[in-house]
Amino acid sequence: MIDKIKNLLISFANKNKELIKRIVPASLINFASLLIQKKAFSWNYSGKYDPSKFEYGVNLFGFLSSNSGVGQGSRIIAEALYKSDIPFTLIDLKTEYSNEKNYPDFFADHLSDTPKYGINIVHVNPRDFFIHLSSFPKSFWENHYNICIWLWELEDYPEAWNDYFLFPDEIWTPSVFNSKAIEKKSKVPVYTVPYGISVNYDDKLDRNYFGLPQDKFIFFVAYDFNSGAMRKNPQGAVEAYKRAFKDSENTVLLLKIGNAKKEEIDKLKESLSDREDIIFFEKSLSKIEFNSLLSSCDVFVSLHRSEGFGLVPAEAMYLGIPSIATGYSANLDFMNSENSCLVDYDLIPVEDNIIYLPLFEGKLTPKWADPNIEQASEYMIKLYNDKDFYKKISENAQKSIRENFSIENTVLKINVRYDEIIKK
Repeated sequence: MIDKIKNLLISFANKNKELIKRIVPASLINFASLLIQKKAFSWNYSGKYDPSKFEYGVNLFGFLSSNSGVGQGSRIIAEALYKSDIPFTLIDLKTEYSNEKNYPDFFADHLSDTPKYGINIVHVNPRDFFIHLSSFPKSFWENHYNICIWLWELEDYPEAWNDYFLFPDEIWTPSVFNSKAIEKKSKVPVYTVPYGISVNYDDKLDRNYFGLPQDKFIFFVAYDFNSGAMRKNPQGAVEAYKRAFKDSENTVLLLKIGNAKKEEIDKLKESLSDREDIIFFEKSLSKIEFNSLLSSCDVFVSLHRSEGFGLVPAEAMYLGIPSIATGYSANLDFMNSENSCLVDYDLIPVEDNIIYLPLFEGKLTPKWADPNIEQASEYMIKLYNDKDFYKKISENAQKSIRENFSIENTVLKINVRYDEIIKK
């Protein structure tokens, strides 16, 4: 009976995600999701790996076609497996944000509906576990070695997620910041396996293609409402730009907004209606289109309150585009004062009562960064006016990312763990 109820709930939730989001408060969704997961899904698969039952290799579960950070993270791990000697299959978890144009060419030979090998790598964050994994049969997990790749944006990890540690045999994260947060509560080993950065773009998809001004200096801000607008803090970047440039004729602030409700976009546009130099870009893009848009800009700005990794700043650095970013959280793995414009901050209590605070159930008020807007605006002016400073940051950024966060480094990390697991 419980299994039937569980499957009905999963089916309804999968088919009606947007309706649920519109009519049910997010805090209630979080609470109900946690409650249902604890009652209806058996997580205790760790410590029961039986390699004799499977071929050696890896099954990667992830949002492999999604226009999202976790989607790109999944594709990075897939590329690392492809460039290693490890046999693998790819199991794409489809969502309303999936776009198969995001598939690299090599995916075709590896996509599958079922796992083939004994080691699972599951690139799905805890909050999404129930919806996306519990519909699979238990045979997908039983007797396998289950690795979870988790990203988390705060220094404190919620006790409400402690039960999730029953599922994996080990956890990977892409940043030291993530690993430290999860290690505080984890019952299994935690390893840092950084994302390898590479950026493919199309020269033909230039400023003209995107309808951008040819002769303006463009500051670029990109954020997705599904990642939490309060955490991404685009308002901070807007305020910094407004302080730096008073309705400038030579600069533009480009806001790329993903998955926002119409009323949210309209409200933001109305608040900036007096600034013709602030441009909104709302069209959904494939990854190659997004990379091409990024390559068309001059500076990337991320005045985030916290990051689980910071893929877009890292991708901008790969392209030699200077980044202005809050000097806090996971982006410090690859950003420093020589390759980026790091903004000072104060730690303040998290105020997001939609995504984060309900998870802590009133037991703890976590903190995140409040970036210095005035300093960010000064960096904007300096990058615009000082060509030598711009060149220094650009060259240092590109060199450090390509040397220290290459896909080959990720391949090496994965190969080492894979060899250790199969020998054990």
